[in-house]
Amino acid sequence: MGLLLHQQLAPALITAVIMVPVGYFVSLWSEFRHLQDDRHQRNSLRHQIHTLQAQHHNLQQTIQATLQTQQEVNGTLQRLELDRDRLLSRITELHQYRNELIHELHQYQQAQTPNPYPQSLDIATATATQAQQQNQAQQLEQYLHRLNEAIEAAQTDILDQQEALEAVQQAVTQLTAEKATLQSQTSQLHQTLGSLKARRDELSDTRQHLQTQQAELLTLHQEQETLQARLRTLQAEHDTLIPQLTTLQHQHQDLSGQVQQQQAQLAIAQQDYTTAQNQLQDTLDTLTTTQNQLTALETQLAELQQPELPGRVYALASEWYEFVHALTSLEKRALVAILDQDEAQIKTLCRAADLDVPALVESLNETALMALGDLLLDFDTTTDLLTMNEDYAMIMAGSVAVLFRELLTIGVEG
Repeated sequence: MGLLLHQQLAPALITAVIMVPVGYFVSLWSEFRHLQDDRHQRNSLRHQIHTLQAQHHNLQQTIQATLQTQQEVNGTLQRLELDRDRLLSRITELHQYRNELIHELHQYQQAQTPNPYPQSLDIATATATQAQQQNQAQQLEQYLHRLNEAIEAAQTDILDQQEALEAVQQAVTQLTAEKATLQSQTSQLHQTLGSLKARRDELSDTRQHLQTQQAELLTLHQEQETLQARLRTLQAEHDTLIPQLTTLQHQHQDLSGQVQQQQAQLAIAQQDYTTAQNQLQDTLDTLTTTQNQLTALETQLAELQQPELPGRVYALASEWYEFVHALTSLEKRALVAILDQDEAQIKTLCRAADLDVPALVESLNETALMALGDLLLDFDTTTDLLTMNEDYAMIMAGSVAVLFRELLTIGVEG
């Protein structure tokens, strides 16, 4: 696309570098929207699953309560039937006993009609016997009356129990209908729950796939950041190369004019083809020489922009240059005196700056902590002993100390 739009290599390359992160960003954005939609759908399905599980749990509790109620009703029904059977058997026994008593009463009345006692017995004895028989008859009649009352009360209880039994049977029928309804609802919930579980399994697979895509998305983010950093670098290089590219384009245009003239001459006369080709090769060599000269000029320009420091000073790490650059002129002279272990010079510099030694050491350590990442000096307030940190003392041993002192000296002079 860059070549079609610009028909030149450098703008085409810049367009390609710009389009690559844009394409990545668009794909990442679409993937992010897809992840959000899937997450929303997964949360909705999870909410539906929780709701159906709660309904399923409530239905199971209702079914259990209904089954328990049905068991209690069945137990009550069985107890009522047993009580009714016992009452019926008791009524049957009472009827038999009443019939026996009635039969005995009739026999007694029949036996009482003739005079069973002989005329020879004493009249008093006959009278006593007759009174005793009458008493027994009254007792039998009273017992018979109580027995009839007990039979009537038992029949009344049987009627009440039959009514209660009919009510219980109606309740059992109603509970059976409710149980059938709840079982159908439970089967429907089981089917719905099965479909939701299958959907949840599908969502789990989708989630794993999305997690894999998310990892790839993170990788693409990192690649995008790398490409953006590369793009910024290329843009900086592009800004630097634009003037050079303009010059080379002018040269290229001049050379293109020469080539066109040579091609016109070649079209006019084929005999001069070899000569024109040699001239074109000479022109290309000239262009290569010009580019090499341009590269050499850029190198010289970069060398001219470097500070005029001794060559061996560059043996130090870059953070030491940052550290020296962050020091003031007084701190540089004080650090030279510390390296030379010149206590008199240190005190003189402190008096000139209206500071004490601990304050100077603290200022140097703060600068070292910012540039080097660690404290540079150690100061014992009891003995007033000023020493360099062991790690930096090992680094500053030998020729490195000389290089660092020269760097400080150059900084003080500057």
